[in-house]
Amino acid sequence: LPISFDGNLTELADLGLLKGRVIEGVRQAIHPGAVLLLVEDDGHLRVERAHMEGDAEIARRVRGEVVRIAGGPFAEAPAGQAVRLACARELGLPSLATTALGERPALAMPLRTEGGDLLGAIVVADPRAADGSARADFDASADAGGLLHFANLLGMAIERKRAYERMLW
Repeated sequence: LPISFDGNLTELADLGLLKGRVIEGVRQAIHPGAVLLLVEDDGHLRVERAHMEGDAEIARRVRGEVVRIAGGPFAEAPAGQAVRLACARELGLPSLATTALGERPALAMPLRTEGGDLLGAIVVADPRAADGSARADFDASADAGGLLHFANLLGMAIERKRAYERMLW
């Protein structure tokens, strides 16, 4: 897969760039109609980044919306295990609730620390083939494996950046 992370301080300082590269890597590897990056924010997961094929307006609206952690779809999911959602509206994001995208299957991979704390999640929705045509669902092994790669990469970077910031303060 196209992204690597060696944990050096230059890359840690530009975590935003790495997040953008992860979104692009997920798009290239899995071909979803939508990719969401959710980050932990005071007991919720906030949509920090969103890419929706052909619908920048929904992507813009969904940014900043939150998914609750307690009782939400990621609460009990262990590290490395994908969460399958029958439809993206199960995330509880208002901007997806009434859209066609909200009715499409979704697959999510939690980002967890080595200690198991939830850092965020990468969510893909609206499965597509490489040629852009719709697929019925995500491939449980191939797509989840690709998401796991990116989740591990980003989770490690977020955890290292937080540790680095704690050292500074």
